[in-house]
Amino acid sequence: MPTFFTRIPLDGEKEFYLGSPPHIIALVVALILLVIVYIYLPRLQRYKHERSIRYGIVGFLLLTSIIKQSFLFFSDVPWYQHLPEATCGYAIITSSIMLLTKNRTLFVITFFWGWGAFLALFAPNLLETWNRLYFYQFYLRHMMIVIAGLYMIRVHKFSVYKRDYQTYITITLSLAIIGYIVSTLINHPNQFNMMYMVQPPVENIILYSIYDVHPLLYTSFWVSVAFLFGYLYGLPFYQTSSKHDVVA
Repeated sequence: MPTFFTRIPLDGEKEFYLGSPPHIIALVVALILLVIVYIYLPRLQRYKHERSIRYGIVGFLLLTSIIKQSFLFFSDVPWYQHLPEATCGYAIITSSIMLLTKNRTLFVITFFWGWGAFLALFAPNLLETWNRLYFYQFYLRHMMIVIAGLYMIRVHKFSVYKRDYQTYITITLSLAIIGYIVSTLINHPNQFNMMYMVQPPVENIILYSIYDVHPLLYTSFWVSVAFLFGYLYGLPFYQTSSKHDVVA
């Protein structure tokens, strides 16, 4: 049981493998839960404790960040490894502030960054498996990022428009450029690869084939994929009317 509450050291041997039974089971359960939450979220519109639920989500997201940062602190990692490496880390910040303030710009960013959290359920960058708490924390945290955007749509009637996709591109591209510069200057891609701009984030034959041709070709391809997935992620939600939106 003590092992359940510990994490594998960053340079330790991994226990989690893509396609393993724990991965498949966790993925199926996560997808089912996301569908159930999506269906039942509108019931919170008239629920008197709706605000408490929103704040509870924020509390959970912030708690997972504190736990993660504590692990990194006691692992004595370089300063740059405390920085968020991907959009999911930044989405925890934007979603938390969004749920507290109902800021629409933060909603747009959180919603579109949800595609990264959603795909992380399929290809998680994990060392731990089902016998460790962090395995469940990882899945719940990424599910909550997705749910945060859906929450504002289903409960507070926020809408997503195709023009919002331009906001997503502008902010994400700016962050990607910063990530590339910072990661290149640090020059330790196995320790810090912000926005996954300097090398593939997971073992993938397609990504590494492109990377082997030239790193910049991979970077260009990766940015294009991020923009494509962001657009596709928004397709089921794009609206034409803005009468319900809160301007912020």
